[in-house]
Amino acid sequence: MLQLDSARVVKITTLADRTLRIQLELRELKPEEMASLMFSYMSQEEGVALEEVIVDETETKSPSQRLRGVLFKLWERNKEGLEQFDLYYRKKMGGIIDKLKEKLN
Repeated sequence: MLQLDSARVVKITTLADRTLRIQLELRELKPEEMASLMFSYMSQEEGVALEEVIVDETETKSPSQRLRGVLFKLWERNKEGLEQFDLYYRKKMGGIIDKLKEKLN
């Protein structure tokens, strides 16, 4: 089993089939660990046994990505007559910006 005591999650991407792609940065691996990892990759195994990784989602997504995700969930529940998410997003962001501008006056 590969030890992840010094691994760091640098990126998480959601894929079209609702799976996740997780990019890690690892400390320098021992030759036998590297060989095991490369063997698993080259033999096209389903996955590599890893110890539990704890991910803090706030470190992997920017605040704007998190806001866009929340707006997408709201759009899924109530599209407000807008079939394209991009139009909904622009409308909602415009509303947020207008409210913040009002506070400047």
